[in-house]
Amino acid sequence: MSTVKITKYSRQLPELRTSLSLIQLGRVLLAQHSHLRNRSQFADTIIELAKMDEKIEALREEIAVTELLHEASVLVGNYEELRVSSL
Repeated sequence: MSTVKITKYSRQLPELRTSLSLIQLGRVLLAQHSHLRNRSQFADTIIELAKMDEKIEALREEIAVTELLHEASVLVGNYEELRVSSL
């Protein structure tokens, strides 16, 4: 049996990571289908990809900050222990 340290930030991390994965998937799909569009739509696609890149970078930064806050909470003892049975 192992213990997991739960802070108020640890619950946010899976949601942020899932959001990042979904946005990255959307970007890949948009990039793959951009060659099917005509030239005027291609320029719009490039703009949309740049916007998605900005969102991806913002989410990465938010994840890094949340991970640091989680670790800081653990270091100062602001956490609850949850016992988890090993499989």
